[in-house]
Order: sequence, then structure tokens, then C-alpha cells
Amino acid sequence: MIIVLMKTKIQEKNKAVTLRTSGHSFREISEILSISKSTASLWTRNIKLSKQAVKRLEKLSIRGRQKAADINRQKRVLGEKEIKREVENYFSDKNFSGLDLKIACALLYWCEGSKGSRMIFTNSDPKMIKFYLATLRSTFAIDERKFRVVVHLHDYHDMEKQLRFWSHITAIPLTQFTKPFLKKNTGINKKPGYQGCISIVYYNNRIKKELTCVYEYLLAQMRA
Repeated sequence: MIIVLMKTKIQEKNKAVTLRTSGHSFREISEILSISKSTASLWTRNIKLSKQAVKRLEKLSIRGRQKAADINRQKRVLGEKEIKREVENYFSDKNFSGLDLKIACALLYWCEGSKGSRMIFTNSDPKMIKFYLATLRSTFAIDERKFRVVVHLHDYHDMEKQLRFWSHITAIPLTQFTKPFLKKNTGINKKPGYQGCISIVYYNNRIKKELTCVYEYLLAQMRA
């Protein structure tokens, strides 16, 4: 019985050597022969591989990395979908009143708004700019004539194109845009798709004070 087992082990080891010589990975050998990866490695680790075998292993490694990347990507997508469902469920029973949007506007202004005497909101994200203006316009009686916009651009930008872009995003006419502020850029850190940064000025100190009171009230409630 012992001799039979020894012969079987020798045969498995020879098969492992043959597989490794042909460029099979330790994982493949372990699966084919139903042995552990550590055993497959122990039996074959001193084998000198041919160029063809090395090439096969390299291809396996590339495919393995790609498969792992695909799996991770799928996990991220599933995770994002789950988070989206949770958020949708959270908001499903919420009533979006003017107060809710006023809070959103105040929090945005707290993060990106000027704390000086004038009401200025500065950012480079077109979506954030649109959302800020949407909350501002929906919760206050806005006089559109009181808006002024300053665009901050790099010298590689097409000025006219960027002004039209931000006028479209803000729904503020170009006649209310002031002279753009140009910044020099070496081109080394040029950001693809970067549209520049804008500052939106609105001349109404009362609204600024109200937004400040809203986020200060929320902060005080958190401290209570």
C-alpha cells in the first residue's frame, strides 16, 4: 500500500513538472492535480522555464490582473447601485419644500461662499454652480439684474468660448460678466476639460445674512 502511494505521488510530481515546464501556473497545477498551491510550488519551483513557458505565464498574469480589475469594477458598480437605492429610499418620503432648498443653498454658501461683506460664490464645478443658482432662485425673490460674474481662466483658454459656456451654465447674460481674470499657466499641470473658475456676485446683503443665519443655526443645533 505504501509503495502504491509512493508511486502515485511520484507520478503526480512528474505531471506537475511536465505542466510547469509547459508554462502552467501553480494555481493551474494545483487545480489539475487536486493538490495545494504550496505543494505545486514545492515540486516545481526549481524548474528552469523556457522562453515559451515564461511567455505563457506572463499572458496568464495579464489575464489574471484584467479579471481582478473587472471583478473589482463590477463590485464598485454594484456598490454604487446599492448606495443609490438607499439614497432614493431615504428621499422617497421627503417633501422638498422651499425650506429644504434654502438649507441646501445655505450649506453650499457656507462651503464656497465669501465670508466678507459681499455675497460671492466661487467654484469651478459647473454642476455645483447650477445647483447653487437653482436653490438661490427657487427660495428667494431674485432680481436677475443684480448678478455679476467674474471668470478666472488660464491663458491657454479660448476666452470667448469659456464666457459663452459659463453664461449658458448660469443663465446670466454676457452683459453682466465683468472682465475675465487671466492666470498664467506653464502647461505642465493643464487639466483636460477644465472650464475655468467663476465667482458669482449677487448684490443683496440681506440674503447673504439669511444664508449665514441658516447655517449658523444648524451648527448651533449640532452643538446643543
